[in-house]
Amino acid sequence: MSDTTLQHLPNVQPLDAIARERVGSTYSKRLREAGRLPAVIYGRDGDCISIHMDENETMKQLNRGFRVFRLSFEGSDCQDVKVQEFQFGHLGDNLLHIDFVRVDLNEKINSEVAVRVIGHIPGAKTIDQLMSSIEISSSLGVMPQSLEVRGDTAVDGVISASSVGLPEGVDLVTEGSAVVAQNAELAG
Repeated sequence: MSDTTLQHLPNVQPLDAIARERVGSTYSKRLREAGRLPAVIYGRDGDCISIHMDENETMKQLNRGFRVFRLSFEGSDCQDVKVQEFQFGHLGDNLLHIDFVRVDLNEKINSEVAVRVIGHIPGAKTIDQLMSSIEISSSLGVMPQSLEVRGDTAVDGVISASSVGLPEGVDLVTEGSAVVAQNAELAG
């Protein structure tokens, strides 16, 4: 996949990485002191690779909520990965290391995603939101972090899962008739 393809995968961010020749706590500490963040890549029938990345750039992407990356290596192929685990210092205030697992950006997976009701259900004084999340199926490249449904999509005071607007490439797994939210007076 080229970097132009990443334009169609809003959840995938490019990052530059360098393979580490030496591993161990002493070398990792030296990397961190030099503004680099140690990490490891594993999974998907590939060898385990120890790497390091620019700490500031990586933290900027992580703080923006990104967890899926295309790692570029000088003179080598890119690798698509997602964060598997973070390792923090003993006080929990500084990121020491990231574990990445290789992913296939075209493979669809099921995931629970938060859903939020925006606005009001016509004629309702209060709304009962019965489901805080729904299950969807999509590739990691287009997997939304959350979804919204408008209150005015309610039919007879009920918002069903099928009323939740899904981005292109995302399919609903939750039963379409499942009630996401409803007019509180109907619950009685």
